[in-house]
Amino acid sequence: MIRKSEKICGELGPLYPHKDIGITMYSYNEPANAFWRGVVDGALRNGISEEDIIFFLQSKHCRWAFDGGWYDLVKDLGYNLGKKIKKEETSSGTDFECGVVSTTIKCMMTIVDFEYLSHSHTNTQSKCKLKIYAKTKTGELPQWLVIATELPDNSGPSITNTIESLASAISCFDGMGKNWVLIENYDDRYDHVMFKGEGFTNPKWTHIGTGARDMSEWFDLPVVW
Repeated sequence: MIRKSEKICGELGPLYPHKDIGITMYSYNEPANAFWRGVVDGALRNGISEEDIIFFLQSKHCRWAFDGGWYDLVKDLGYNLGKKIKKEETSSGTDFECGVVSTTIKCMMTIVDFEYLSHSHTNTQSKCKLKIYAKTKTGELPQWLVIATELPDNSGPSITNTIESLASAISCFDGMGKNWVLIENYDDRYDHVMFKGEGFTNPKWTHIGTGARDMSEWFDLPVVW
């Protein structure tokens, strides 16, 4: 298995390489972008100044950090995500699912699954779980589905009470734009959240279901009311 891994990884490269690449990939550079953005965001949250962060990124401290365990942490993340990839034979060929939901959702892939920290208008910290899915069709921009789940250990304002600031933050994620649908989740209850106009004001909630569901139908819900 190790030899197979080394063989595949040794040939990987971006879709538009500057040299011959054996296995070209969409989003080859995205994991690095996501990782370093997380490092910077975490350092800022920890009170590290912008100047010190830049110094850290340009110094050998990064190399020492990877020598000291960061490499294994990143590799373990990739390994755990790889175990979630499922193969499904269909009439049109082979589909792959990368999600963590139990129901089968065709043409849908989990892009990211993480806990998100935010501050309310009262500057009180709260957190929720975000799952971001993408549905793609050849030649078209991806459609995005964001599911925000209230966490039982959230000691700050609920996602309902911070939904405007949460939506505003989501819109700033790379590649999201305005083509995404927001779903609020409490336990097994799901509510579709819309906003009036293009700004994230006057939220409106509509109950859309409970329990495990085929969420692919939610991609086509309206964004505004």
